[in-house]
Amino acid sequence: MKRRPLKLQTVQGNVDFAVITIRPDEYQAVLARIPSRQTVVGGAEIYEYAKFQNSFGELVRVAVARTAGQGHNAAQQTANDMFYDLRPKWIALVGIAGGFPNDDFSLGDVVLASRVLDLSVTASKKGDTEYAVHGGSCHPDVEVLLNWLPSQSNTLCEWCTPAKLSLARPSFPVPKSLDDERLYGNDDYKQDVADTLDRHFGISRAPLYAPAPLASSNMLVKDTKIVEQFKNVSRDIEQVEMEAGGVYRMCHSKQLPLLCVRGISDIVGFKRGPEWTLFACHSAASFFNSLLRLIPRDVWGKSLGAVGEVSHTNVPTVDELRQRIADHSRSVLRFQVPSENRIEFEVESKLKKLTEESQTKLLLGKAGSGKTCLLAKIGNEFLLGGYPVLAIKADMFPHDMSLEDWGRSELDCNLTFLEVVQAVSADETMVVIVDQLDALASVVDLTSTRLNELVSFITRCSDLKNVHVISSCRNFEFQYDLRFKHLNAKTFDLELPPWEKIAGILKSRGHDPDLMSEMLREELKVLQHLAVYLQLPNTNSDEGGQNA
Repeated sequence: MKRRPLKLQTVQGNVDFAVITIRPDEYQAVLARIPSRQTVVGGAEIYEYAKFQNSFGELVRVAVARTAGQGHNAAQQTANDMFYDLRPKWIALVGIAGGFPNDDFSLGDVVLASRVLDLSVTASKKGDTEYAVHGGSCHPDVEVLLNWLPSQSNTLCEWCTPAKLSLARPSFPVPKSLDDERLYGNDDYKQDVADTLDRHFGISRAPLYAPAPLASSNMLVKDTKIVEQFKNVSRDIEQVEMEAGGVYRMCHSKQLPLLCVRGISDIVGFKRGPEWTLFACHSAASFFNSLLRLIPRDVWGKSLGAVGEVSHTNVPTVDELRQRIADHSRSVLRFQVPSENRIEFEVESKLKKLTEESQTKLLLGKAGSGKTCLLAKIGNEFLLGGYPVLAIKADMFPHDMSLEDWGRSELDCNLTFLEVVQAVSADETMVVIVDQLDALASVVDLTSTRLNELVSFITRCSDLKNVHVISSCRNFEFQYDLRFKHLNAKTFDLELPPWEKIAGILKSRGHDPDLMSEMLREELKVLQHLAVYLQLPNTNSDEGGQNA
């Protein structure tokens, strides 16, 4: 008999390990080892949930989900969804990775990330690729676990048996010559690959596990030249994949332990058979399953706690986050022009159109052309339509704070602007408005990197599902500061309104536009000037001589 799905509220705070998988075969390999599961609905993701006793009679609670796609952004979004939906105590990333030729492990073995190096940000300089290194060390509880695990070879010895793996370890003839068509790269690299393959497959042995630093990038690495570039960044990198950097970013911000369990499906420099992919999926899943069932809870550290304890307290709900971004956004949305002075722009309907794919829209216009007022009007209309809106005024970004710290301060919680966007957009469409980017351009601000941070924030928001970004900038700064090109935005021009529309507003306020000089007319087409003019006392005198 099929069991009815559980509601999210019944498992929230009752999850020890939230498990992230990417590929269908990774997902199925993990689920095959977790019987008596129940589906959990009502959150940003659909989860498979189970409770079972480990070999010490202690309760272990696990929830499993797949990402919507490959890469850092999809993985970080799933990790963020899990954090807010489940309140887990640990996050585990279980699946496959590519390995570099080395003496410690090879195809089919399991590697546990001792560090995560995020190499997703690159720059090309004179034909060479440079990497900005992010990521870092593991959570202290993960480090303690990895240091202790080598002592448990007898306890964990059955994870690598054919019965536990559900399939036999593949085999192949070890390359005997550098002319073997399965080897690629330069001769020195091919020799390294051949030597390590002979070391690991010249004998009969079962799969093993080992710790090693992990490189994470947003590309599938099959090129030996890229391996050399990675090695130049950190000589001890021995494995590479595409998701850990995004998950690490979320876990590090929440001080949440992250355990990366990767089965080696490839050795860069060797064209292996396709059967190694499935075997690596099962080797990673089997090892992780053995950890859950054979290791006592106390070994996982204080972060796991006793059953019934919830590690995360004072985490705002999504409704509370919506209210906090609404409170913050008032400083931008208050600039909406009263209806009697408002001018309708053709570009407004294009900016308000929400497409199926998230996209950054950039409104360009001259100083005083009404960009801020138009964005305020659009933001308020989205709010009235029930959409959450985060509005940021770039010129309010403090010189002496990072964007992350400014977000935590403005929202009065330990969450950044990006983390709040991720949480709120997990199951509903939201709008992010960033006004006056030109205030941070190089022609204005020579002393800070604030524009870099906001450009990065905007591009990462635009990569999230359900998030639509609208920003504004003056034409001059957009043309001369090349950093705006990194937004990959669709641009819209805000043209100055025709005189007929300005004249209509002036007449409604008791002015006679027919008496105004050509110079004054041109000045009043600039909406900022018009707003000032309308605040002046109307003396009904000859307006032709007023040149503003």
